Amino acid sequence: AVADSYGANYPRLRKLKSQYDSENSFHLNRNIRA
Repeated sequence: AVADSYGANYPRLRKLKSQYDSENSFHLNRNIRA
């Protein structure tokens, strides 16, 4: 799934996602869930 696509970067990207898009405004693609 999405986590497999990002590999080792996924935890860092989830943290960034929660900081900058906690409301999940950018949800129209296969995105990272905060």
